[in-house]
Amino acid sequence: MSNKVAPMDTLQIYQRLKKAKASEPLAKEMAEIFRETVEEKLATRNDIQTIQKALKETEVCLQKDIRETENRLQTDLKETEVRLQKDLKETENRLQKDLKETENRLQKDLKETESRLQNELEKMKIELKAKIETDIAKSKSETIKWIIGWVTGLLVAQTGFLFGFLK
Repeated sequence: MSNKVAPMDTLQIYQRLKKAKASEPLAKEMAEIFRETVEEKLATRNDIQTIQKALKETEVCLQKDIRETENRLQTDLKETEVRLQKDLKETENRLQKDLKETENRLQKDLKETESRLQNELEKMKIELKAKIETDIAKSKSETIKWIIGWVTGLLVAQTGFLFGFLK
């Protein structure tokens, strides 16, 4: 603060204290205390105007800083949003690609499994047909042997009957 305070009339303070029956040393001391207080501790209008001007300049600077910070934050927010949207799109594309690859791989696996099962079924059909044909041939052979044996037995019996009849 400035020490340019309007001069204080310490004589008038002294006279008023004397009139109020204060002792001369007390009146002098109190007048001096008033003078020191006013000169050293009270702000002048000029001091107040200087402080007000400094506060106004500070306020303007702070408002400017706030606007700049707000603009920077808005820009950062927009950049972050754009980056996140880009990341989201890239992730979505990557997941769609992965899904398509998985689908293709599963379709290929399914076709391979289906083909393998058809081959195994065809092999089993051939083996079963061969076994049935073998069993049929075996059955025919046994049936023919049985028929031949039965016919032979019948012929032998008839021959024996004829020999017995002719005798």
